Amino acid sequence: MTQEHLSFLNWLRMYDGNKTPAKLYKQGTTTLVGTKMQSVFADEFFHQYNVLHIAHRKPEDLYHPDHDSLPAPIKCFAAAWLLSPDLWNDCERLKEYFSLHGNKDEYVMNVVQHVHSRIDFIHLWQRRVVGAIGQYQQEIEELTQLSPEQQRIVAMTRQAMEDRKQSYEDVPERQQGHLLDSDTSDEIVEEHAEQGTRNSPSAQDWKKFILIN
Repeated sequence: MTQEHLSFLNWLRMYDGNKTPAKLYKQGTTTLVGTKMQSVFADEFFHQYNVLHIAHRKPEDLYHPDHDSLPAPIKCFAAAWLLSPDLWNDCERLKEYFSLHGNKDEYVMNVVQHVHSRIDFIHLWQRRVVGAIGQYQQEIEELTQLSPEQQRIVAMTRQAMEDRKQSYEDVPERQQGHLLDSDTSDEIVEEHAEQGTRNSPSAQDWKKFILIN
């Protein structure tokens, strides 16, 4: 396999980057590569995943075609979902992938549910419930007439998404940034999230089911 068809992670394993030009390690041998990733609950994690695991020739190969119009919280995930659908759409593969990193079952299930929520976010964006849809947004809004009930549903969904965003933004930053390197770190952040939002009567409303008749 040529260098251009290798993912960056496999290239690091097979080639000595300290040489100019980079040279293969002895035939049949590879080196151990360690990577420090952001939390899977941060959108940047998915760009890091793409950089390491998706073969590419230029940075633009790792972006979603609609990168500029995607809502900020799903820009990187949308690209990963598009480039590696076999992983991000498969619950069992997700469980296996994150379990192999030494995470507890509860943490792995949280990750799976988080991935599902990101996919739901993309579907909401595609249906113009949240976020912009690019240069045709104004034209579509002028052509699409929503009934009062449809407008109510859209407003409720948008408000729930905004409340969810605000709830997580209220979480105090840790001294080492917003990285979550383990399930233990995640528990700490959840504790802070409760402390940061318990004083607001409607802070948890976004967690409730929305009944649509």
